Amino acid sequence: MPTPRRTSFAHAASLRHIVPVLSLVAAVLGVTLLGPRIVSGFSDKLRHETAPVPVPTSLVPTTLPISAAPPTGPVGGATSATTTPTSVATAIIGDATDTGAGTVVAPIVPVPAASQTTDIPTTPAATAAPPAAVEVSSIQVVPAVRDVIVQINGTMMASNDLGMIEVPPASRHGSITYIGIRSTPALRQVDFIGWDDGSQAATRPLDRLEGPTAQIGLVVRSRVMVTTTAPEPVAGDIQFTSEAGPLQLTIGQPTWVMSDRAIAGGEGFTPQSLTYSTQSLLSAGVALPVAVQSFTAAPEAQWMVTV
Repeated sequence: MPTPRRTSFAHAASLRHIVPVLSLVAAVLGVTLLGPRIVSGFSDKLRHETAPVPVPTSLVPTTLPISAAPPTGPVGGATSATTTPTSVATAIIGDATDTGAGTVVAPIVPVPAASQTTDIPTTPAATAAPPAAVEVSSIQVVPAVRDVIVQINGTMMASNDLGMIEVPPASRHGSITYIGIRSTPALRQVDFIGWDDGSQAATRPLDRLEGPTAQIGLVVRSRVMVTTTAPEPVAGDIQFTSEAGPLQLTIGQPTWVMSDRAIAGGEGFTPQSLTYSTQSLLSAGVALPVAVQSFTAAPEAQWMVTV
């Protein structure tokens, strides 16, 4: 008896059962054989396509201006003050490195601020007087007295009859020192007053004196003796008046009396000769009148007063 043939319906039902099984088997084989390659390729693609980590703009190296506080030290000499920047924000960002898991930025390394040294100019609290505009070529002694000695750069020089001392050109930028008068015998005495610019220092730099002629002011004294016309010696004192004030001299006793002096003014020194006028005679404590007479002082002069 022949075997009956299966119908198309039965054949289709049999295929529906076999296809799922085959799909499951193919899936298992694909995972087993192709899975590692797919995963590795996908990881490489992710690694290369990963964007670098953006760096915030606040981390970009920036240097702010350095401000230094103004000097507060005393004025006087150049001094050096160290000032430290009030705000310096400087950083160095390291190179990016690839660790395999993405781009990593190296840590920020701060740069220490270096101190700066600033020279602060100062003005001297005191400055010397500027040199004279015209150099000194001569020295004038006032009043005019002969043989007044000065020392210029170690050399002694004396005034002439007009009271002048010529300063050699080679010595006009040294120093000058007032010494005194050379008088033998000592018929006069001279007292130093000062210079025509008001200084009373005996030694001066010639560059600080106003030229062409600098003046030295003096007081000159001469020795005199008072006598009287009385037939008998009179013991007592004679009183005088003068431009320098009152003067009292003892009869018969030699005395140094001011004869001339320098008077300071706006244009320097001017000489003044003194005149002495009799006022009275003091004898035994009693003031007696005398004739009015006038005298000037000269070396070894005798003033005879009429009584």
